[in-house]
Amino acid sequence: MEAKINVNSKGLLAAFVKMPQVVSKELRKELKTQLVDVQRKARREHRFTTRSGDLERSVDNPDVSKSGLSGEISLNTNIAPYARRIHEGGKNKLDSLGRRMTNKADPFLHDAFEAKQKDIEGGLQDAIGRAIRKAGF
Repeated sequence: MEAKINVNSKGLLAAFVKMPQVVSKELRKELKTQLVDVQRKARREHRFTTRSGDLERSVDNPDVSKSGLSGEISLNTNIAPYARRIHEGGKNKLDSLGRRMTNKADPFLHDAFEAKQKDIEGGLQDAIGRAIRKAGF
């Protein structure tokens, strides 16, 4: 009795060739989605008193690398020059008008990221699974 197995080497090779592009595309799409969720959470959940809405708007749109392996959200100090001072806190710092300011940190962007960490990791794992299926494995 014999047992034989044939591997479709052309299909397997094609899937391996396709894989890097498909993985990058899926990771990029998922990371962008997850970082937009972090952005929304940071804009919604904070301890500072909203006056003009500039500080919420200063949470910039996410930037994701072409590879999909890195992304970032930052505070746009062109919109709210005081954003970093509110986020990081400060003691006896001068504001733009020369006044001494002291405030406790409200790391709303960092807090939002920490709260969404497990969702981000799960989403990226799902994206890799989708990429594997789309590549033909």
